[in-house]
Amino acid sequence: MQRTSVGALTGMALVTFALAACSGSTDTTSTTTPRELVTTTTTAPTTTTAPTTTTAPTTTTTTSLPSTTTTPTTTLASVPPGSDSAIGLIVDNATRAYRLYVPETVGDGPAPLVLDLHGLTVSPQDHDALTGMTEAATEHAIVLAQPRGKDPGPFWSAEPGSPLSAADVAFLRAVVEDAAARTAIDRDRVYAMGWSNGGGMAHRLACDASDMFAAIGPVSGAHPLDSGCDPTTEVAVVAVHGTEDDFVPFDGLGPLLPSIPEWAEDWAKRNGCAAGPTPERVTEDVLRLSWTECRDGTAVTLYVVEGGGHGWPGTPDPSRAADTTASISATDVILEFFSRHPKQG
Repeated sequence: MQRTSVGALTGMALVTFALAACSGSTDTTSTTTPRELVTTTTTAPTTTTAPTTTTAPTTTTTTSLPSTTTTPTTTLASVPPGSDSAIGLIVDNATRAYRLYVPETVGDGPAPLVLDLHGLTVSPQDHDALTGMTEAATEHAIVLAQPRGKDPGPFWSAEPGSPLSAADVAFLRAVVEDAAARTAIDRDRVYAMGWSNGGGMAHRLACDASDMFAAIGPVSGAHPLDSGCDPTTEVAVVAVHGTEDDFVPFDGLGPLLPSIPEWAEDWAKRNGCAAGPTPERVTEDVLRLSWTECRDGTAVTLYVVEGGGHGWPGTPDPSRAADTTASISATDVILEFFSRHPKQG
């Protein structure tokens, strides 16, 4: 797996306002068979055979809506439990794509929805291999949406107040609405998690789409300095970050990135948390900092991986395990946190 230095990331940030600093890993080796998404100019559902061992239905839905509205304008094909679909959306005249996985374990009732956001230049398929979210979604009866960022890259625009980030927020809002139109979603249990650049995008959603998301879970996330983050309602936050992350430094990166403890403290203030941070040793190399007694049942929790680099703790991919610890699973701690924090405000 190729990696990019902090200096290179800082230089690239001049082009995309710290987007390159929002992820430190360039993964050009596919570890899973990719689903090839094919979009069409029609809004009628179509079916195509993806180059995998199964046939993944592919649909294109025209939304072409302003960023303040994300309700799809077409009648959508339902996606029953046991489905794995590649879906194309047209949002504000841009063609975007996401994978929608509805495991058989969700049954017929409304299920939680988790948006799982990849890092810079990492495909959704490779990101899934890093996190093991498909298996986790099946185990926990969660509907899983894995959107693809903008190309070339792919990447997310997590910087505050830009048209690029507004377009990504509009797209991810549309993903939630599209998924809810196709399968039964518990709208009080809609979450966003992500790695690196995707973690920064999860933060952007908490700032700009707090009405839609109950909680976020960034791992090794890069969160641009964001004095303008002003959510309309509280959002619970859980984060995992290594102290030796040399791509998204734990102690921050000059004028681009805040320190991770500072970032977590800011979310505790936004949520009106009255207590914390309370430290608790979880494992030999993981310290948990908790802010509690927050408004609307929210909380802020930061898992500090001592000596950990830019990785995903507990990754099921052995080729990526060296960058972090195996003493906790980031996927498990995030999903457990999500399960305790539905939207209450």
